[in-house]
Amino acid sequence: MVESDTPTTSLEDISAGLLNGVMVILLGCALPGFLLWRAFGSFPEWIAKGSFLTAAEWRADAEVLFSSGPLLLASLYAIWAGAKFVHKNLALLRAREI
Repeated sequence: MVESDTPTTSLEDISAGLLNGVMVILLGCALPGFLLWRAFGSFPEWIAKGSFLTAAEWRADAEVLFSSGPLLLASLYAIWAGAKFVHKNLALLRAREI
């Protein structure tokens, strides 16, 4: 039996790879989405007070942002890795002979 350099992949494997890549992208979007939801959720409260934040609130929000910095970087990496995985599987799907 002769083995080729390019592995053959089935349509099911490619579909599973696409699904996995999309799920990793969605998982990576969870933390940035939560931070945006938190910021926009407090926007009406800021408007009602007439000022955005006091110095203590700025400090508390900065602590939350800096403490979640490594998690934010990890989620951005997950988005990048998922997009790379989707791109790879789309290329396999295009190259696959029907």
